[in-house]
Amino acid sequence: MIACNQVQYPDTSDLPDNLEQLIFDAKNGDVDSQFDLGVEYLTNKYITKNPEKSFLWFKIAAENGDIEAMYNVALAYDNGDGTQVNVNEAINWYKKSANLSYSAAAYNLSLIYMERDGYKDSKKHIFWTKKVQS
Repeated sequence: MIACNQVQYPDTSDLPDNLEQLIFDAKNGDVDSQFDLGVEYLTNKYITKNPEKSFLWFKIAAENGDIEAMYNVALAYDNGDGTQVNVNEAINWYKKSANLSYSAAAYNLSLIYMERDGYKDSKKHIFWTKKVQS
């Protein structure tokens, strides 16, 4: 990783030159560009798929307030995509996103509290299900 402005950014030397502006903007704090780099590493559109780098860019964007990136970080923790499975971290990031009105995050929280062993809680399941519906 490369340190820049006190943030540890993933190495981008593997990205093609046509993404130079995107990389520059992301490293200079543009949250949309940080999110877009996460998408690039996730979708394999212009570069080799790299779930670990995708996760890191989504996490940077999430920490900078991007709601959809928060959801993607939660998904990564929930499914182990680019990071180890960590249900507690998934719940944390789903809640951050859901509390900012991202209904898919509320839905996933309701599923965790309905189905996941060790996390089943009918009151929390109902709470998050109602958030999805509102």
